[in-house]
Amino acid sequence: MNYIDFKIVQAAGERLSEQISILRELKEELTLAEYKIRDMAYMDETIYLLRRSRDELQEEMDILRCMAQCLEEGGALYKKTEQGIADTYDLERIVYPKTVFGTSHISGLDGYENLLAFHI
Repeated sequence: MNYIDFKIVQAAGERLSEQISILRELKEELTLAEYKIRDMAYMDETIYLLRRSRDELQEEMDILRCMAQCLEEGGALYKKTEQGIADTYDLERIVYPKTVFGTSHISGLDGYENLLAFHI
């Protein structure tokens, strides 16, 4: 049987969000560094490397956002499915209609009574 601990899923999503925040801060620092050296001589290669690093950080942030979103959506879907199963099969909530039993008179079985599991 599969089981998902929603506290662990939520904690993993929070850790991903924290990592995204850290990467966002690093990206801002790279942007600031680029801004400070953009007018300096012989800094073209350094600026190129800073921009490339910033782009790579953005890609990592996008991946982490996607992972966090998948965790959130997967957990929500699992929880919804579990709730649906619980609602469907929760015997305390199911109301069964009143059943009325009657008798039946079976005819046309003359000579076959010994084949029946019950006696007429």
